[in-house]
Amino acid sequence: LTFQFEPNPYMTDTELVKAYIMQEKVSMGQNILKEIKSLPERVSWKAMQDPAIVTVKRKYKNGTETRDLTVGQSFFNLFSPLSLDPLPPGTELTTQEIETRQVIEREIQFDLDVGFVFKDDLIPHAFKYFAAGRKRVSRPTPSLKAP
Repeated sequence: LTFQFEPNPYMTDTELVKAYIMQEKVSMGQNILKEIKSLPERVSWKAMQDPAIVTVKRKYKNGTETRDLTVGQSFFNLFSPLSLDPLPPGTELTTQEIETRQVIEREIQFDLDVGFVFKDDLIPHAFKYFAAGRKRVSRPTPSLKAP
């Protein structure tokens, strides 16, 4: 998937690429994911323009104030690097390491699901979605749940 952007006040990148590299028919006739690549690996946001960074300003009764930066959800999170290195046989993991790997596995699966929605639904039916405008499209809209 290649997304091209005109110069804008939000980011310096003019092109974002997401590539899903599959191994063909390795498991029971099914393609399996070999690698996910994002180019660039991180979106280059201009100062204070990253839509995933949310600034929360808190005022306390005693008059003090704090600002917290938190990472939220954004379409552009799709271009954050995700990887999970294979473990050597016999590797023992802590409960926390197992949970971390499970979270990353879910994020990778979600990322792949988003890629298939683009490939199988949005791109082939782009004109239909465009022409339909605000009207309901005859095909059911795919739903994705974030991990």
